[in-house]
Amino acid sequence: MSEWELKVMDLLDRSDKVVRCASEPIAIEYKNPVKNMEYCIKNNLDWKNPIYWKTALYYPDLWIELKQDDGSVRKIFIEIKPLNQSIAPKIPPPGSKVQTYKTYNKLAMDFLVNQQKWAAAKQFCEARGTEFMVMTEVTLKKLGLL
Repeated sequence: MSEWELKVMDLLDRSDKVVRCASEPIAIEYKNPVKNMEYCIKNNLDWKNPIYWKTALYYPDLWIELKQDDGSVRKIFIEIKPLNQSIAPKIPPPGSKVQTYKTYNKLAMDFLVNQQKWAAAKQFCEARGTEFMVMTEVTLKKLGLL
């Protein structure tokens, strides 16, 4: 569990509105575009054809159930990630240093994988009447955790 996750869990533990919470409570299937592209290239398969793609498992960081003022319970899966893994990175200008391109490639791969995980999580949640949200350092600062 990351430092950020621990801070959120501590906040939840102190809230009287939290009915229940858990860390990495479930596995959600998704298709990892980076690993599947590598697999297809290695095996001379068409990496654009999802028929060759294998599924992977994604474990959202937190599950919480919050008591609402009207007595209902709001159920939410939460992922906590740095903002730079939540937005598409900017392409480096031509002539940038090799390290700049390596950093860009890493951020781009993280972003692509996260987008697939989160799309699968949203679909999973919609089918079950629950919510999915991503928290970044921006959210944690607003909550006074950073």
